[in-house]
Amino acid sequence: MKPVTNRLAHISPSILFPFHLLWKRSKKITIVVVLVTAFVLASCFQHYYRTNTTNSVDTATLKRLQNSSKYFILHYNDKKAFGLTNVTISGDNIEGDLAELPEERKKYLNPNPEKSNIVRRADKMSALMEVHLYYPQAMTPGQTHVSVPASAFNRIDVYEFDRNATTSNHVISWIGVGLVGAVAVTLIAFAIACNCPQVYVNNNGQYEFKSGVYSGAVYSTLERSDYLYLDGIHPINDRYKFRIGNVENEEQFINQVQLMKVDHAAGVKVLADRHGKVLTYKDPILPSVATYDNTDVTRELKFPDGEQYLFDSKANENGFSAVTIRFDKPARATKGKLIVRAGNSKWSGYLYSEFASLFGNGYEKWRKQQEQSPAANAEQWQIDQSLPLKVFAETGSGWQYIDHFALTGNTASRDMIMEIDLSSIKTDQLNIRLESTFQFWNVDQAVMDFSEDTPVHISFNDPVAVTKNDGINNQDELLKQDKKYVQLTGNDIIDIEFNSSGPGNTSSLFLVSSGYYHSLNKGKGKPELQALIKFREKGAFDRFSRQKYTAIEEALAKTATRSQ
Repeated sequence: MKPVTNRLAHISPSILFPFHLLWKRSKKITIVVVLVTAFVLASCFQHYYRTNTTNSVDTATLKRLQNSSKYFILHYNDKKAFGLTNVTISGDNIEGDLAELPEERKKYLNPNPEKSNIVRRADKMSALMEVHLYYPQAMTPGQTHVSVPASAFNRIDVYEFDRNATTSNHVISWIGVGLVGAVAVTLIAFAIACNCPQVYVNNNGQYEFKSGVYSGAVYSTLERSDYLYLDGIHPINDRYKFRIGNVENEEQFINQVQLMKVDHAAGVKVLADRHGKVLTYKDPILPSVATYDNTDVTRELKFPDGEQYLFDSKANENGFSAVTIRFDKPARATKGKLIVRAGNSKWSGYLYSEFASLFGNGYEKWRKQQEQSPAANAEQWQIDQSLPLKVFAETGSGWQYIDHFALTGNTASRDMIMEIDLSSIKTDQLNIRLESTFQFWNVDQAVMDFSEDTPVHISFNDPVAVTKNDGINNQDELLKQDKKYVQLTGNDIIDIEFNSSGPGNTSSLFLVSSGYYHSLNKGKGKPELQALIKFREKGAFDRFSRQKYTAIEEALAKTATRSQ
């Protein structure tokens, strides 16, 4: 067995915290450990993937997957499966040559789409590059080539690393080998609690969680609009149906909700930046190299496969963790679009709650003071602490700050886009730096698009039905940004419906919502003024994060060593 201190280096800080609490409360749980060990050792330190199963396929998605060097596997309804090589996608068709599957591609042909599936660590690289297409017909005898409309497939599985399931399994595995008892599982739920209103989409009669919105807008002066891209959603009886739910110990103030439809050319993808500007992209290029602290993370940032850069590097000259990403730039490019798939970490939720606890019973008073201050002050403080994901570009005069990606909340990662002026960069290479507070973000992919913008048509639909769980119709409150809010408290939810404008393969949808929220956690004791004063300084949050992580890591190493 590896030394405990070496093993700790691979554990997320969101997991370390509940261990620390547990050891503070009870250091002798021998009987529980023995029982749990017998139960879990058979499934110790497993890795998991999810299938991301959907029942419709479009060529835009297939092209995106092809550009990510995915391996296509074609399933017939007679249980036969073949690799699809020499793939071409044109018009509405995908075609390619059928090939016998290599042995390593036969291991994960029958997953359970309803839950996480185990993948051997040695197989992760190959298995997580697989895309499984299901064709509802039998194979023609002797067939060696296929040409099939994308609409003919009745299912597509895009395998993706399931970090949450893997992390949870590793936690249980640690329990099994004797570090802590089963009560740690309930403590973890406390440690990784997320903030911000939660959006659910009704697909096929069931509400599925999509994402949090306007995360970080923790008081009224930070109210902002959020542009949530909606992939894979379908109308029910010609209506798109959404649900927004409150989070425990919070209250939500929702100002406006709209459905934005963007019509665009076939083969083009669109995203809205944090300012609401819709940008098109077509063939983004992968990074040529990505590094931090002399560590190469190029592979981690090429594909959205769950292998991420965690902002766990040493502090740079600005006092934050950062990764530098290089792209090959076309000689005449004067504008580019950076697309990242990223999200806030579980650690970020715990860290902010620890910061809020420093106010003790004065947190509510402090929040009210912030709501009387200029909005620019509150936003600038977040930027100075690198809580948003900051973007820099290297120019002839050094690193220049471009903009930032807004907080996403720690329940789901997102694809986000940023336009970058390249007119001052004369070389054939573009260096981008992403910068954040220690362990506050995870980045799964970073790519650049240098294509020219293509015309789009943007339309906004207002909700046609808005019903709170108390039966009250709140449609009028959500039609305009007019400071008339729908307020959610406790277990409140609100259902929102939009008319569907009909199917369209060249349209993309976004849920546009604006608002803010409050934490209702009541602090205890007097404010820790000396600690709070430090947060006036730039980079204080990064130092706070590193101190918290180091303290928990050292406490666990010490208690674990004593137990050996």
